[in-house]
Amino acid sequence: MLLSPSGPPRLAERVSAGIRSRPARVLTFPGVVTVLLVGVPFALYLTPLYELTLRSSVVDTVMHVVLVLAGFIYFWTRLRVDPTPRGDPHIVSFGISLAEVIFDGVLGLVLWLGPLRAPHYYEALARSWGPSMRTDQIIAAGVVWIGGDLAGLPFLGALMRQWKRDDAEEAAEVDRELDAADATDAERSDEPAARSGLWLEDDPVLAERFRRG
Repeated sequence: MLLSPSGPPRLAERVSAGIRSRPARVLTFPGVVTVLLVGVPFALYLTPLYELTLRSSVVDTVMHVVLVLAGFIYFWTRLRVDPTPRGDPHIVSFGISLAEVIFDGVLGLVLWLGPLRAPHYYEALARSWGPSMRTDQIIAAGVVWIGGDLAGLPFLGALMRQWKRDDAEEAAEVDRELDAADATDAERSDEPAARSGLWLEDDPVLAERFRRG
């Protein structure tokens, strides 16, 4: 993160400590990340909260912040470009992405086939232009379903690239460790045999006889 190298040392220490803290590890646990990513849109569109965001600018602002934070936690912990509290395997990220794709489709179907959302609010607008409320909601359902999946494609590409790069770095590290072990073995093989400390080894005649034998 930019705060660590560019900020004051004390601030950098606090940021690093916060990232390593137990609350941060709990908040970024894969199950929690999945619930935030999937549960927030369901809570928004399938409860009275949606109509409340239309009628209250404060609630609308808070909801936007929650959505942004949920997305930030997801992308931050999955791509791991910056330091993160956890180091989960990349397969976990693909599992979360798969769950997000599935639940996006479920939410889209519910909005498409389900009852109208906030009908009283839209009826009070007395809008004389555009599609009907039902058609409008069907279009919105398509945006949630298809648009969400299309927006996730670049992320999956970035995730695959990160996975490949981490595997290459891990393979290079293993190769370096194996090369170091081989070099150590070679040095040991070049060293003279250890002496036993017996007086026989110091006698040139007996030593020569044992070598011939």
